[in-house]
Order: sequence, then structure tokens, then C-alpha cells
Amino acid sequence: PFKQEDIQQRGHAVECRVYAEDPFHNFMPAPGLVVDMQYPLGPGIRLDNGIYQGFQVPMDYDPILAKLVAYGRDREEAIQRMQRALSEYRVSGPKTNLYFHRRALAIEDFVKGKYDTHFIDKHMKEILSVSREDTQKALMAAALAKHLEESKARPVSHAGGVSDASPWRLTGRKLGLRS
Repeated sequence: PFKQEDIQQRGHAVECRVYAEDPFHNFMPAPGLVVDMQYPLGPGIRLDNGIYQGFQVPMDYDPILAKLVAYGRDREEAIQRMQRALSEYRVSGPKTNLYFHRRALAIEDFVKGKYDTHFIDKHMKEILSVSREDTQKALMAAALAKHLEESKARPVSHAGGVSDASPWRLTGRKLGLRS
């Protein structure tokens, strides 16, 4: 048997439990079909995952999807790795609490280790507030999706002088990104 003094602490870890829940509606379960996923990777990242593309998240059971763990030499590195992993992690289909985790880990009190069991209650409004940057990203993604959908619907006519170049290339030329 080990004695307490034989055990040495090394590093720091942060865990986020990813649920099919809607944090904007009191964490109600959000069942549904997992349409697409992007897993986080990298040093110090472990993902204990229980879902896959095409998985149907049921209504009748615990909606946990995964446990995401980030390990670092110290608390700061572990939090930075978790923030990066959360920024890479995508689940399309059911609503998840990934946004909640991203925002909670960015709260200064959490980063500085100034938290207690009332942390979420104290910071819920701040965690769930949608930043201007998040709104702009969502609007840009929606505009791009609409543009791509419309460009697929338009027939290409070589007689009318329309190029068969990709919409990406044409848009890049219009914006002067590339000749």
C-alpha cells in the first residue's frame, strides 16, 4: 500500500462532460440525429466518446455524449488545451452544451481559479450571453450557406459567357483575394 507522501501530484486536468442538452432552455434534453461531427485532437486531449455520425440521441436516457479531458503541466496549460479542443469540437444535429463550456472556461474567475459551487449561478447570464463576434460568425456562415445554395441552383451557360469556375474562385476574384 502507498502512503500519502509517496503520491506526487503532476500536472493538471480539466474535464467537460458533453451533453445533448440545451443550456438556453434550462438544460432540457435535446434528442436527435447526429448529422456530422468533428473531434478535437492534440497533445493532452482525451475524448471518451459514445456517439457517431448517424447516431440517434434518445429522449429516454441520460443525454451524455462524451467526456472531454485536457491535461497540461499546470492549470493554465490545461485550460488553454481545453479551450482549443472545445473550439475544434463540433456536433451537428442535436443541441449540445459545447457553447456553454466554451463560454464558462473563458470567464476570468474560472481561469484564475476563483470559483465555488455557486459559480454557474453567479455567471449564468454571462455564460449564456451571445457575443457580437458569435453573432457575426453565425451571420457570415448563414450568408455563405445561402450563397452556395443559390449558386448550385443557377444553371451555367457557356453561351452567355458565364464561366464554369467554382463559386469560391469567382468570389475570391471579386473580392480581390486572388487573380
